[in-house]
Amino acid sequence: MQNLEDLVNASLSGRLVRAKEISYRLGVSVPTIYHWEKSNDFPKRLRLGPNLVAWKGDDIQAWLDKLEVEGSSQQIEPLSQQSEKI
Repeated sequence: MQNLEDLVNASLSGRLVRAKEISYRLGVSVPTIYHWEKSNDFPKRLRLGPNLVAWKGDDIQAWLDKLEVEGSSQQIEPLSQQSEKI
């Protein structure tokens, strides 16, 4: 099994990515990933089993590329910052 740092340095293309790796790459918590999925245009997860979900790496990369193109016009805040506004 590869460690998380090796996975983060690997390309997202053509593989499935778990929430822990996405959160590590983006510097946000796993609950933030699930929150983004519900409230933004973040890619939808695939259910692989009763307790196992993952995202298509290509979908995650396309989402990241879209954010880069849009620049700062669309800023997504981590869940912890959003709850402070309530």
